[in-house]
Amino acid sequence: IKYRRHVYQRWRSCVPFAPRIIKLLQKKAPNIQLRFLRWEYERVENQLLNSTIDLAIGVRSFDSSNILQRVLYEESFISLARKSHPIFKGNLDLESFLHYPHVMTGPGDGKGAIDNYLEKLNRRRRLLYTVNSFASAPALIENSDCLLTAPRKFSEYISKRYKVKMFETPIKMNTFTLKAYWSKTNHKDAANKWLRELFYSLTSWINYINR
Repeated sequence: IKYRRHVYQRWRSCVPFAPRIIKLLQKKAPNIQLRFLRWEYERVENQLLNSTIDLAIGVRSFDSSNILQRVLYEESFISLARKSHPIFKGNLDLESFLHYPHVMTGPGDGKGAIDNYLEKLNRRRRLLYTVNSFASAPALIENSDCLLTAPRKFSEYISKRYKVKMFETPIKMNTFTLKAYWSKTNHKDAANKWLRELFYSLTSWINYINR
């Protein structure tokens, strides 16, 4: 929609990979205002239905038939530590992994995706810090002995910008799919469709480079 790049248009979106979207917008629609919100599990469904937000990106499922979705790409977990971390001087096995403290992102209930896998092994990790979003985690692991387990795409991004290093998590974890969600009432809305296509173009490129 060519005229959109010249119109001051506001969109509200819950997304975990804002930097690349911002870079795309600078080229395609520099005058559009896009507001990024933190994903709140207990609120996001209603926010979509009442158009408080226009688009959400995440991994959950919704029961409502009034919320549409599309798979963006498949993702996996990987772990990170500061580049000079002592874990890199020995074996990157489960014992070493559990020896050091961890940072977790999430709502603060003390349990992340990896903890479900550890429970099956009757093991537990030591959580030292819990932060609301992945954006707060890089500085913590860069300046401590804490480890972080995070989505691979995010980890690749911060490993280029912080003094942190990735390593394969010593636990076999399933991959997961990242999806886009929007309200059925906005499905034919031109502006909402334009925004969705913007995200599709980004994730199509991600899928291409991961072949």
